[in-house]
Amino acid sequence: MSARVALLRMQADGLICLPPSQNPKNGRRPPVLLTAASDPQPLLSAPVHELP
Repeated sequence: MSARVALLRMQADGLICLPPSQNPKNGRRPPVLLTAASDPQPLLSAPVHELP
């Protein structure tokens, strides 16, 4: 059991009082926004020395 889980269980049992979470979304990253830059690009088929 991780320390975080133990602390949350002790808080649920009323043994301790923790401050509010600084990251209310449970550490989840925001979704990636799709733009023209994220569109599929043509495959590279040239040797490395010919690439721009």
